[in-house]
Amino acid sequence: MENSNFSSRKPAFELLMVTPEYFDVEYVINPHMQNPDGTPKRVDRSLARAQWQKLKSTFEEVGGKVHMLEGQHGLPDMVFAANQCVTFRDAQGRQRYCLSVMAAHARKPEVPFFGEWMESHAYERLTLDLGSFHLEGTGDLIWDEERQEFWAGHGFRTHTEAIDLFEAASGKVCRKLELVSDLFYHLDTCLVVLGRGIGAYVPEAFDASSRRELERGFRDLISADLNEAKLGFCLNAYCPNGRDVILQKGSPRFVEELKRREFKVHEVDTGEFIKAGGSVFCLKLELRGEPK
Repeated sequence: MENSNFSSRKPAFELLMVTPEYFDVEYVINPHMQNPDGTPKRVDRSLARAQWQKLKSTFEEVGGKVHMLEGQHGLPDMVFAANQCVTFRDAQGRQRYCLSVMAAHARKPEVPFFGEWMESHAYERLTLDLGSFHLEGTGDLIWDEERQEFWAGHGFRTHTEAIDLFEAASGKVCRKLELVSDLFYHLDTCLVVLGRGIGAYVPEAFDASSRRELERGFRDLISADLNEAKLGFCLNAYCPNGRDVILQKGSPRFVEELKRREFKVHEVDTGEFIKAGGSVFCLKLELRGEPK
């Protein structure tokens, strides 16, 4: 199923989203998914669908084209499309993809559906022999367009050895960052690349050497409020163009920092998805290259 509500003009960016009809919290694989008594949080699925649709519309309003992959029964986390795959252009300009090896057994069956979509849209697979190592897509591999490099998180889901294998096979430099708080188990929960040499991070999420690496990597690095990041998922944001920032509503300190730097802020509600540990960035896969 493809989105047809866009102009004939070339879109500024392209994304893949997974339809949310089967989204739910059926198990606990991160701290955000459970109530104080340890039981999984309950999702309002009708509200989740409305929130997903609004997010999709917002991506389109700022110039994006959204492709859609149908969700699958029994795979409630498949909607978090950032995790199952990473796409890139190789040195010859070819559009490539690399499938993830998910850490959680319950999420492993999501991955082949992404492979099928990529193959049907003219992406060429980069096959890695990861063995027992895990690699969780753009949840931990965040592309920095200006540096033409990946920021690569490890420590909870993705293994540092898997990053090394991806870097060697793809030819893309990966700047490794160690995550040290299980509240920020993916890099996309604690780092956002905003463009124009600007980024934002949660200092408490990284070890000391990774903090230094980030300070060297951006001319302007915003230090996000810890509570806004862990409760409001303010850094699970997305800026596709160095101008428009789409993020979960309710983080006034971070919004003020963005507006001071002349970003246009688009606040949306992804509250139902936060119950499963994801928000704006998690709910889409960036497509490097032009799908056919």
